[in-house]
Amino acid sequence: MAIVASAAGTSPEITVVDRCETPLELCRHFADRWSLPVETLLIDRMELDIRAAVDIVVAHSLLQFIPADRRLDVLSRLRRSLRQGGCLLIVFRTSARIEGSLLREYRESYSKNLLEKLEEMNIPLPEGREDFRRRVDEYSEERRMREGAHQNCTDVEQLIEDAGFAIEELNPIEATLSAPFRQFNTKIDKQRFLIVAKPRI
Repeated sequence: MAIVASAAGTSPEITVVDRCETPLELCRHFADRWSLPVETLLIDRMELDIRAAVDIVVAHSLLQFIPADRRLDVLSRLRRSLRQGGCLLIVFRTSARIEGSLLREYRESYSKNLLEKLEEMNIPLPEGREDFRRRVDEYSEERRMREGAHQNCTDVEQLIEDAGFAIEELNPIEATLSAPFRQFNTKIDKQRFLIVAKPRI
């Protein structure tokens, strides 16, 4: 939402869509703090059906959360939501799957590295250390299952084109990560990209 607000000029009209109330509430707090007009919609993106209503769609790391057999439909819905001349900005990741010899390393290091970083930054935990570690371990397993959803850019480019978009730009994005996470990401060749696309006329 901060990215959209900074790029939208002096009088943006922002709509945030999510299937979970928590990020929507966080966006409402952010909007209140910065006096931004925002509408929030509690809906699954797979059910979104807005026609020619928005100028820009920003989809950040969306595709990995969508089942493979529904991704084309979701992108097509996003295309239909754009007004004439509208634009899609989509951030996605490519990586290998976390399996084999890397699986044990990942499971042993994820929560350890995260807890060490939080302590280094003097960020208090919301609960006891072991309870929090268990929650992080559960989250890390969900995250692991999404890694490797896209193993190269070509697959994502083809998907976006099949949904009726013409790609105008494809740019790598540098992420700021602590050394342990950066080193592990190198092992799975994890990279982030931004695609700028417009509906084909």
